[in-house]
Amino acid sequence: MKKNIQIIMVFLLLFFKSPAVFGSGFLFQELSLGGEYHEPAFLKMIQLSRERTSLRFSEKGYQRVSAQNLSAGILPRLPYLFLYACSGGQPRSLPDSLIPSLNQFLMRGGILYIQSCGKPNQNQILSLQKKFRQPIRPLPRDHAIYKSFFLLSASEIELYGAVISASTQRTALILSFYPLQQKILQQEETAIHLAINVLMYMLTGNYKSDQVHTQQILQRIRQRGMMP
Repeated sequence: MKKNIQIIMVFLLLFFKSPAVFGSGFLFQELSLGGEYHEPAFLKMIQLSRERTSLRFSEKGYQRVSAQNLSAGILPRLPYLFLYACSGGQPRSLPDSLIPSLNQFLMRGGILYIQSCGKPNQNQILSLQKKFRQPIRPLPRDHAIYKSFFLLSASEIELYGAVISASTQRTALILSFYPLQQKILQQEETAIHLAINVLMYMLTGNYKSDQVHTQQILQRIRQRGMMP
């Protein structure tokens, strides 16, 4: 019991250190390759997340990211980005002009969630692998994103991902073919669970997998006088 309480305290301390929830709160940032933006769906995510978690969101809640600005090297303000890679129900390839900025965004600690459409598309996966120069594979079932808040089963959802920095082994690029925005507007439970898990993963990273370091973290917290 005491160990569980300690783990929860570590999580809360790490969670509230995150710039995404400190101060103004979480802000959804979306880039669409085909010009199809999903502000109503993201605002619905905010509503549903507030009902089920204690996450804080900024007053604005949502903003679009300009592909033109990104191509010019102007990176998103916050370290998480939703990219809609579809147009007219068909997958869209990432323009080469975006790749240098997206790579820089990822190497600086950002997380990129790419939303594709239809069934898993091997051609799109191979294209992304070539552009980012990293293998993109199905995420293992014990990955932190499947258990960051809700437990997602293999029959519910399958996500793909890539580790961009070998030094951190953090999955910074996530690829999904699940129609999250559409399902969120329909308030389907699987979509709600996935959305909240993605948010939690963006905010806390691999904390579920890093509990082996709990004692070292607790020692540092005690040294700072934050815990007896």
